[in-house]
Amino acid sequence: MERSAPGQQFEFEVVSVNARGDIVERQTHGAQQFTEDLGNGLVLELVLVPGGTFWMGSRPGHGYDDERPQHVVRVAPFLLGEYPVTQEQWEAVMKWKPPFRGKGAKHPADRVS
Repeated sequence: MERSAPGQQFEFEVVSVNARGDIVERQTHGAQQFTEDLGNGLVLELVLVPGGTFWMGSRPGHGYDDERPQHVVRVAPFLLGEYPVTQEQWEAVMKWKPPFRGKGAKHPADRVS
């Protein structure tokens, strides 16, 4: 398998809606896309999810007991598939074929973890 060169930047729009579904805000964001060549004309399209930190849990006096203590969580950057993994992609990477429910190379891989 060959990795692509550094990711290509692309832009996408995020909209916020109110309770009626009316668009109340639009924001443009950017992300990096990578392509993993699996051979035989198969590729995986991946998007970089940046790492970061956030507070998890409830402050003292708020929420439920199992939500405390509030603490900082750090998430490392990772790549996420842009589309569901197909059966043929699964087989190319894993080198085995589980008993998929749907039939066909272009169908999503199911019954896998």
